[in-house]
Amino acid sequence: TDGSRFMPRVEAKILVSVSANAAEMGSIAAATARGLGDIQLRGGNRKPATTLFGGPVLCVACKDEASDGGSSMFYTRKPGTEERTSANYISSGPTLPYPDFVEWDDDGRLCAVVVQGLVAVYLSEDPEFILLGNVQLGAPMERNVVVTSLKFVYGVLYCTTKTTVQCIFLGDIARDGICHLDTFILASASGPSLPSRSFSLTPPTIAMTLNHPTILGYQSGSLLVSTNIGVYAIRLDHPLLRIGCLIAAGLPSRAQRWLGSIPYQYHEALAAFLERRGHAILAASLPGLSLETLVDLCLRYGLTERLVELISLYGLRGLRQIDLGRGVSVGILGPEEHDHSVVVCVGAYLLSEGQSEMVKNMAIECLETGDPASTKEALLLSSLLLAIDPVPAKQMLRTSVGEKRETHDIMLQAEEPEFVFSNNYPMDSLVRDHIL
Repeated sequence: TDGSRFMPRVEAKILVSVSANAAEMGSIAAATARGLGDIQLRGGNRKPATTLFGGPVLCVACKDEASDGGSSMFYTRKPGTEERTSANYISSGPTLPYPDFVEWDDDGRLCAVVVQGLVAVYLSEDPEFILLGNVQLGAPMERNVVVTSLKFVYGVLYCTTKTTVQCIFLGDIARDGICHLDTFILASASGPSLPSRSFSLTPPTIAMTLNHPTILGYQSGSLLVSTNIGVYAIRLDHPLLRIGCLIAAGLPSRAQRWLGSIPYQYHEALAAFLERRGHAILAASLPGLSLETLVDLCLRYGLTERLVELISLYGLRGLRQIDLGRGVSVGILGPEEHDHSVVVCVGAYLLSEGQSEMVKNMAIECLETGDPASTKEALLLSSLLLAIDPVPAKQMLRTSVGEKRETHDIMLQAEEPEFVFSNNYPMDSLVRDHIL
């Protein structure tokens, strides 16, 4: 007798619909299951499958109490295959610990895996399985966290433990690398975790009697949670929660209306929250941000129009204040100067974006200032302009480093050559002799 057929195995089946007339007769079901064969599991039968977690991608878990508690693996269909057979299913991604829950969003792209209080969020890009990030659930003082439910609702992941209800905002999944996750405790059986204040950017925790809570869904601005003693509605009316929920639902224009509800002193932290959500444009529109933060956002996310607006509004004097606010770096040889000023960095970026006229005006303004630091900035900006607009660039370079007098004129006069605005930088003679 072949005992292998009695071993635990994973058989793939597909539902095949039947004709409507046959189903109406009552003797035949509306759909019947057709076998596709057994899926070949990684490792063979050394660790037989004990639990299946359904979804767009099948998760097969193997329990092993004797060693590490078990493991799991996702199986997906090979890319480019149309035929539905078990032979076309392969393992995808790394081997994971034995999960307590596996939950998918409605689009079948995001998957949350819970292992002993730790939730990991994955992005399913067939045939790959990409880790986006992970978060430890439960209250700060809660031990032996047991997750009771989790559910994706309009792009936000809501989770419950025995004593808490939490939400997890996902980061910008369109960017490469691990995205940033932000988690907030909405309700807790242990009471509020924050002192009473007029306003806090962190949403307050609601004290609530929780007995095995389960996420039901979203209704009229509230999260519906079922417990053993009834159904509760947890209002999500804090501005940060509204903003996060609307962005996750793909409604950034509606989220922008809530930005004014947050006081200016919290705008730096709010900008960081928006940036982690992948909405740097919203962050750069906050009126309470420092000029340094605004310039940083524009340079890192390519917000050229916003950067031009800032230069027109604050001028080069405002950009130089950023340099003055850096302080002095001290190395083993004493105080160190920064390699390039913010003015030069901004000018280099604007040139890469085709804003040569703006950079030309910046260089002229530096020359008009007349101090050594500004003249050096004009020299560097003019050098960058040479490859794009050489005629005005050379004119500004002459003003920056000085005009070189002819050799015979110098020999006729027993005096040192004179240079206009010469500041004796190491580059000056090189520019005069080889570029001009």
